[in-house]
Amino acid sequence: MISVVLPVYNGVEFLNDAIQSVLHQEFAEFEFIIIDDCSTDHSIEIIQKYTSDPRIHFAQNKENKGLFATLNKAISIASGSFIKVWSQDDIMMPNCLSVFLSAQQSQPNHSFIWSQSEQISSDDDYDSLIRQYSAHKEGLKPELWDLPKVVRHFLFCGNLHGNISLFGFRKKVWEELNGFDQTLVYSGDIEFTLRAIDMASPICIAEKTVWLRGHPGQPSRSVKHLSFELHETSLVQERLRKKHCSSTNLTWFAIKCERHIRTPYFVSNALLVARKAPLQAIHMLNSISSEYGMIRALIYWSHSKIRRVLGMQKMVELNEEKKKVH
Repeated sequence: MISVVLPVYNGVEFLNDAIQSVLHQEFAEFEFIIIDDCSTDHSIEIIQKYTSDPRIHFAQNKENKGLFATLNKAISIASGSFIKVWSQDDIMMPNCLSVFLSAQQSQPNHSFIWSQSEQISSDDDYDSLIRQYSAHKEGLKPELWDLPKVVRHFLFCGNLHGNISLFGFRKKVWEELNGFDQTLVYSGDIEFTLRAIDMASPICIAEKTVWLRGHPGQPSRSVKHLSFELHETSLVQERLRKKHCSSTNLTWFAIKCERHIRTPYFVSNALLVARKAPLQAIHMLNSISSEYGMIRALIYWSHSKIRRVLGMQKMVELNEEKKKVH
């Protein structure tokens, strides 16, 4: 049996669609575990509308535990041998669980499985997407990836599965790895997959199975999240390079990815943060280590730009104080 696990925190805007898309799967033999992590909106009221469905098991945390602690709790009570992680913002295509089950049966000793997605916006809803839906299955077979391919993709993209709602794994793997690292805020799923590839090869599903939603209110674009992303992803990437780059002859490829992809990406994130938290942005830039002159120059330019923002803010504050005096 498949266990779908959904951690919820203040997901009221898109939660109905996320739940409905699971309940209307073509493959119906699953349990659906939903745990609310002390939401302060009306998420619980939405969930309770569906609890009459016998496949749903609903629980609430007594205190806010965070995403990966909540996931660990949900998986610990799951009775299925395969775990499909789910997200409160996204929508499952009707064939999602059946495609994952088929991939699982084709290579039962995998470490984890992930699929592809189609991007949607905050304006899209479940009913309209279902009316337009048609599955594309011709020639798209699940592929077991060897270690060099895994490491190359990891270095180039920063992770394998792209988004937490796109992957699943055997509960046995989760047990042997002692679950997700609950100390991580952003990259617990990425760190989990890095440990999992030491156990067995992962499976890549070439088929789209999820409508992945992008919207302005996503936590992934917050100042706090962008800061954690830099810190935690750097730790994961460093561990990957130390453990696997030499054995897969990808050391030079790792250096190029660091120079041309990762560092510019995090510098651009720091500039986004600078709009709301200039000092935090400077801290982010200082933590980006690089031996390349071009990138040092880019970081220096970013520092200067942020300091100008700070100076302008200080001038505004002084002018406000002068107005109060007069």
